[in-house]
Amino acid sequence: MKKSTLLKTVSLSAVLALPGLGITPAAAQLDEIVITAQKRAQSIQDVPIAITALDTEQLENSGVNDIKDLINIAPGLMVTTTTNDTSTTARIRGIGTVGDNTGLESSVGVFVDGVYRNRNGVGFNDLGEIDRVEILRGPQGTLFGKNTSAGVLHVITKKPDYEQSAGIEVTAGNFGLYRLGGYVNGGNAESNAAFRLYAATSKRDGFMDVNVGAGPRSSDESYTSDFSTIRGQALFEPQDGFSVRLIADYTTREEDCCTAVQIQTGPTAAILSALNGGNAAVASPADPEERLAYSNRPTDQEITDKGVSAEINWDLSMGTLTSITSWRSWDGDAAQDVDFSAADIAYRDLADNGSSFDTVTQELRLNGSTDRLDWMIGAFYANEELERRDALRFGAGYETYLSLALSAGTNPSQINQLVNGLGLGAFNGVGIPPITGFTAIAPGASLPSGGGMTGDVYNQDGTTFAVFTHNTFALTDATDLTVGLRYSTEEKDFDATYNTNAPGCSVIEQQFGDGISDLVRIGGLATALALPPTTTVTALQTICLPWARSAYDNTAHTQNQSFDDLQGVLRVSHDFTDDLMGYAGLSRGFKAGGFNLDRSFNYVAGSATPTSRGTLQTQQDTTFQPEIVTAYEAGFKSTLAEGAVLLNGNIFYQEIEDFQLNTFTGTNFVVNNIEAAETVGAEVDFAWAPDVEGLTFTGGAAFIEAEYDEDILNPALAGAQMTLSPKFMANLAMTYEKTLSNDMVALFHIEGRSVSDYNTGSDLDAEKIQEGFTLLNGRIGLGPQDRNWSVQVWGKNLTDETYYQVAFDAPLQTGSWNAFLSAPRTYGISLNKEF
Repeated sequence: MKKSTLLKTVSLSAVLALPGLGITPAAAQLDEIVITAQKRAQSIQDVPIAITALDTEQLENSGVNDIKDLINIAPGLMVTTTTNDTSTTARIRGIGTVGDNTGLESSVGVFVDGVYRNRNGVGFNDLGEIDRVEILRGPQGTLFGKNTSAGVLHVITKKPDYEQSAGIEVTAGNFGLYRLGGYVNGGNAESNAAFRLYAATSKRDGFMDVNVGAGPRSSDESYTSDFSTIRGQALFEPQDGFSVRLIADYTTREEDCCTAVQIQTGPTAAILSALNGGNAAVASPADPEERLAYSNRPTDQEITDKGVSAEINWDLSMGTLTSITSWRSWDGDAAQDVDFSAADIAYRDLADNGSSFDTVTQELRLNGSTDRLDWMIGAFYANEELERRDALRFGAGYETYLSLALSAGTNPSQINQLVNGLGLGAFNGVGIPPITGFTAIAPGASLPSGGGMTGDVYNQDGTTFAVFTHNTFALTDATDLTVGLRYSTEEKDFDATYNTNAPGCSVIEQQFGDGISDLVRIGGLATALALPPTTTVTALQTICLPWARSAYDNTAHTQNQSFDDLQGVLRVSHDFTDDLMGYAGLSRGFKAGGFNLDRSFNYVAGSATPTSRGTLQTQQDTTFQPEIVTAYEAGFKSTLAEGAVLLNGNIFYQEIEDFQLNTFTGTNFVVNNIEAAETVGAEVDFAWAPDVEGLTFTGGAAFIEAEYDEDILNPALAGAQMTLSPKFMANLAMTYEKTLSNDMVALFHIEGRSVSDYNTGSDLDAEKIQEGFTLLNGRIGLGPQDRNWSVQVWGKNLTDETYYQVAFDAPLQTGSWNAFLSAPRTYGISLNKEF
């Protein structure tokens, strides 16, 4: 670690701690927060790890319905969504990756009631009645295992109890929002059984306007939402020390998501406009603040998410045995306007594009304690069956657009003429003979409308098995030593089928291979066309972009990978006083490698000279290697001012080996391992109840330098701050409840989140930088002291900030960039009634 960086992080940690240390004692006290971050119930102030815990009241005041809302109240957390909800990804301490590739698993694990969700996007549904959320920072592989090299988001929902109760919530807001939700809870203490049923439905119009061009899209808005969910639970406690909790849930979502806006428009805008009947096909000049997208094709999606789980806890003489069994099924279909314009260039239909996951998990734990030892042993098994369906199709203007782009707008038939020349023998004089039996291709039929990828299917089967132990030794009455180990094995089997309809590319694939003689002929072709060799290669590559390649059609494409790894944690903690604990330790996180579920095989570009090899070579190996994080951390947890203040902080340093980076090239997604990166920083969070009845403050801040190593092979990334990683993030919230003279209670809540500049693109192009910004949310409520009912007015993004979630290269549009935007200002009113 650089000395200057270490000094900065230590200094920041000390500065952030100073205000709390100066607070005078107060009569108010904060409630104890009990968490299960170490798979046992403990006070958050006794757990020697960096963790943020958010209880029901905090979540309700912030309007948290799914995990994406957590960024407003959780420092150090970043969550982004791109092409659809499946492509939602979380980052902690700067570690994470773009989620548009289903073969790539997140570095942040999402768990709901102890059940692992196999992709971040799969976990970002309405979660119903949330009891609390625990955000664990840093590697958590020992206890949570699979894909938690950056941290864990653990959601715990409300359990059934024996008290008869029911409630209903009605919400209405701008953009046509309405939401209706309710629950019923009941039980019988004599029969030791209870149940809870929750259901909700919600609908919202779109908050992005859309120019649809000539269609066939008809909807002139995007980012609509229509979902319904139901979640049932049953709790059985037939005897003391034995319980069974059964959970079943089912959710459907129909949305129009996600269009993007231009943030910089290049010279191809004129060509797109010409293909759109002379009307604008993209914003020119670009104006993201207008929130106007251009899309002539639908961008709707349909998602079904369902699952069941059973948790059994049994107190035995040796300890408590816990079993968590789950089955989950997730299916999402998504349409896309691939070119993000009103011209008809390329698209994906809802019927043959999407992903499906079927997952079975089983975890067994046995834990117990003695006077000096808290111990745990366990085992974990998971099987995931994944299918990705992909059919990127040519629009009616695809061939013409590429021809005009290659000819600087002068020849709309250039591709057709070149393809027919290669097939009919027009270049026989430079060593390119005609193709036997070739028939001239009609204009527009080289890359025909509806052609392209007509049905690629990727299947992956993954099996994981792990054994683990986690133990805390009381070395003295004040000092504990925690030791944990986890041994994991994982195997993935992959197969794919490719189907293509692109006659023009087939001609090129027949004429050119990957040998030296082929490049000699390319040189001859360049001479015949009176073009530079590089321009000629570009023309051939453009005709044979990944979705036009037929080299693998109707051939078996299978691969297999297996991994094993030993993860662990070693940590010491010491109680300096009853109110101050310090800790230090190291941990190791592991995320398995996998397969790039995309047409990553494509041209391997050579120098296009007669002696180069590989210009039209296909790349069959789509694997990427495991990601490993080694983290060093030291921190403190303190209770000050006679319980009125909780102040916790830490500094950390993390080394990342073979970071899994997913990059959109403008034509396809490619996953590469970046040899080395590191993150270093300081984090602090606090809660303060001043000597004013009903008033509380909560907040936190994080300073993070997440940088690629200076010695990596990619010069564009070397030494740079990692994607979607602001150096500074801070959150602050104030809640004030005032009892009025008529026994009514008024609620005032405001919260803010501020971040510094950061780059949203995996390749770190300068055009993808998002400047720092601040978000404000607020809520005002009124209700009786017994909370029998309440009415609340709320708003999110009150200042209507427009910022990029992710910016990307505009497909097929050199010199243009697009971005997926944040939500604009939203507001509404909610009524709650308890029965």
